[in-house]
Amino acid sequence: MISLDTDEHTYVLLPLKNVYRAVAIDYDPVDKYIYWTDENLKAIMRSHLNGSGSETVVSENLEQSDGMAIDWVARNLYWTDTGRDYVAVSRLNGTSRRILIETDIEEPRALVVDPTAGYFYWTDWGDKAKIERVELDGSNRFIFVSKHLKWPNGLAIDHTHRWLYWADASLDRIERISLDRTQRKILVSEKIPHIFGFRLATPSNRTNESGLPPFP
Repeated sequence: MISLDTDEHTYVLLPLKNVYRAVAIDYDPVDKYIYWTDENLKAIMRSHLNGSGSETVVSENLEQSDGMAIDWVARNLYWTDTGRDYVAVSRLNGTSRRILIETDIEEPRALVVDPTAGYFYWTDWGDKAKIERVELDGSNRFIFVSKHLKWPNGLAIDHTHRWLYWADASLDRIERISLDRTQRKILVSEKIPHIFGFRLATPSNRTNESGLPPFP
């Protein structure tokens, strides 16, 4: 964990146990759990920031989860499985698990949730790379971006200004597009070889305009 409030960017190593090959990560600001996927364990784990309460949330029929996100409003967990080619949802404790997307999907990777609008987005590294959008219950699936993509990765949403950001690990650039699918723009296109993911920081001294809780 790195503080963004000082110029030194002081970091703190979280005292988490049994972390071997962590890939995707997210934080629940309500119950204050950090969630992550581990490709060695083939599981989704969670723990408090101080290392307490560590437990496995999802492990059955999970092959390679490269994308995972928390719906902090409805208290659900979404993830992709690149090995088994599906997108699934469960409660935050792993119960009530359900596969939402398993057809016309090749290499699902990153995933991000927009609970206030009722959507989630995910990237697909298949032969026809794309970013898709669907309602939180898996209905009304829609191809959101399909042109000039190769390995789209690292989705993030600016909930205040309504932007969707992504990186492309093959084209080595970061782009954004408004959530009404206009104003697509390349933001960074140099010196970022094979970028995997990033997050947008929310100021810690206030909630943003959408009313979302700040990050820790």
